[in-house]
Amino acid sequence: MKFFGAIAAVCLCVSALFGSEVTVSQEFADALAAIDGGQKKKALDLLAKACKAGDKLSCAAERYAKADAAAEINEAGIYQYACDQGVMVGCYNLAVLHEPSKPLENKERAMSLFTLACENELSLACVSLGYLYPENSAKAEAMFLLSCEKEDPLGCLELANLYNRKKKDADALEAYQKACELGSVNACVVLQESGIEEE
Repeated sequence: MKFFGAIAAVCLCVSALFGSEVTVSQEFADALAAIDGGQKKKALDLLAKACKAGDKLSCAAERYAKADAAAEINEAGIYQYACDQGVMVGCYNLAVLHEPSKPLENKERAMSLFTLACENELSLACVSLGYLYPENSAKAEAMFLLSCEKEDPLGCLELANLYNRKKKDADALEAYQKACELGSVNACVVLQESGIEEE
């Protein structure tokens, strides 16, 4: 099918998200920068502000920082504490720090944390877990399918890419269309470049 000839050229940037942390509030990001700069009081003020605005990760980080005022606080410690408190964004971001080539490289730990977050409805964690399995494997396919079923556009896009590599044209087309409907610009570009309109 002509449709699939254009895919390789337009989907090169998709997996760039692998290894990216889940988006956090600006206050949380600024708090991490303040911690790195040794400005603990400023970090606590920023975390308190974000917590009052409803950011669960910042609430957990604030509790962690206050638990032992004399202790050194760091990004990994914050994410571990948040994860222990049931904040799945903390589990996900801690998993990112354990990915291959990352500071705390430990693939098994990363997979365990991504699995926990995936099982607790953080669909991006399912996608990231899929990336850690061999390309085109049944386990990677299962993770991308699960995230797509959870209405994650990246999951649907990666599922479509996998089906394309396996020459499952009809399945790939369906997954690209769903990804586009869910807001994946890359999937919509594939459809447009291939002369197939989204239904």
